[in-house]
Amino acid sequence: MNKKEQMSAVRNKLEPLFDKWLKILGLDEYKIDVVYYYNDPIDSSDSAYKVSMNVMSDWSYMLATINVYLINLKSASEYELEEDVVHELIHMCLHEMEHTYREDDYQNHKERVVVKLSRAIMRLAYMDDTSNPGEESSG
Repeated sequence: MNKKEQMSAVRNKLEPLFDKWLKILGLDEYKIDVVYYYNDPIDSSDSAYKVSMNVMSDWSYMLATINVYLINLKSASEYELEEDVVHELIHMCLHEMEHTYREDDYQNHKERVVVKLSRAIMRLAYMDDTSNPGEESSG
């Protein structure tokens, strides 16, 4: 499979995840554009962390655009893809707070809360499973 086919396969995995989690998180009433990029326009090459997605939303009008950088997701596991989707959608839930609180360290605190909430929600989603697909087995 060539690189473009790999990224198309990732996109095909992501689309139902967005549908699933928009409904679970009560965000399915938003008008959302998901824009898929085959390259990395952010150029996170000098960073240890590659940006896989980002979201911009206008909570007052319930509009959002989610940018997905497929090149940075081609080696992600299905669990990691789902966690990334949940992570970005939780950002949408928290965007309203940005107009209320303005502190120097707000962005770092918000990011930590989003990571913590997305991991908690993923644990809930897999509660009936005997193993958490996001945990490495020691064996």
